[in-house]
Amino acid sequence: MRARPRSLFGLIGALGVVYARKRPVVCLIAGGALALGLVVALARGPAAGPAAVGGLRAAVLRDGFAVHRAGSNRHRLLELDRGGASRRAYTIERPGELRAVGTQGGLAVAWQDGHKVELRLAGDDKQSSTWGNSVRQLCEGAASSDARFAVGWLEADDSVWIVHGPVGAAPRRSDDDDTDDAVPAGEDGATVAALAAPASAAHNEWCGVASAEQNVAMLWRSGDRLSILMCTKKRCGALPGTFKLPREVSLIGLGCVRDACLLATRAPSGAAHVSYVTSSGRRKWTQPLAASSPTVSIIGYGDRALAVGYAGPDGAEVLRFDAAGASTPLWRDPASHGAPALAWSSGRMLVAHYHGDQIANEVIAAPR
Repeated sequence: MRARPRSLFGLIGALGVVYARKRPVVCLIAGGALALGLVVALARGPAAGPAAVGGLRAAVLRDGFAVHRAGSNRHRLLELDRGGASRRAYTIERPGELRAVGTQGGLAVAWQDGHKVELRLAGDDKQSSTWGNSVRQLCEGAASSDARFAVGWLEADDSVWIVHGPVGAAPRRSDDDDTDDAVPAGEDGATVAALAAPASAAHNEWCGVASAEQNVAMLWRSGDRLSILMCTKKRCGALPGTFKLPREVSLIGLGCVRDACLLATRAPSGAAHVSYVTSSGRRKWTQPLAASSPTVSIIGYGDRALAVGYAGPDGAEVLRFDAAGASTPLWRDPASHGAPALAWSSGRMLVAHYHGDQIANEVIAAPR
């Protein structure tokens, strides 16, 4: 006598076996399609996802640096002086993604709260502001430099926005200051404001934000197209540069200079590359990158140089790329794993990384 299934899952499995015997061809086709879909999904990976739990990010403060260790429900933030010595620590009990940036008022954090983006000082819950109308998701990365900070998001209508502001000491404001949409944020009356990219009919699936010297770069992805737009402190450009980036290619890192961005990508084969793309959408060069880490850290710094941090077969490494595609080594640690987080300020570069099981923060010389 055949044993009866003792659970709902057992009954479903038994019925599946009976159906497979009656319709073997249909089941074979369906099973093949399911397997193919799974393989394609695994090969494509995310367009560009958030930092993995335990991953590191870095930010520039007006008088030092900050390191953010991402967590699923708890985020660790560490303030450092310009030499890399620990100065102050924070724990943010918050599920989901979080962005950490330096502002005139100090270290600030941003997260999505319902349909809004909340921006607040890490050590003062009273200094906060909310942004957006119907926020769908935070943009990957953040702009954090000596000049400006920015955090971005996608709205439900597919528009891309940033909240941004200065990082250095606040200038004395005159009575005829015409700053638009500014609100106070910080102890010294610093101002932040919102900017949006021009509206588009395309459905945007992803967005990213990065420092671009004195400016902020906004990026968004729709299908097999990636768009780049540069924003000053007053306005964003009228026409973004757009170039083709196939859907199956994962974007695993980005960093920008004044008129171009360096994009790290991974093909379905697993091969990683970095490509230098101008703000008009023209790809100038592409170089292979021996990166096995899920993500790559990229920052623009100094006189049109870009630093690329990644982990490979021989540990973690940071390379300097110039606008022509030539690379030189800046830093390496054979005992480090995972892409190091990078930040640059006034000729010094913070390299935050895992040395074994411990987080190490090193500051190296990186002149303009």
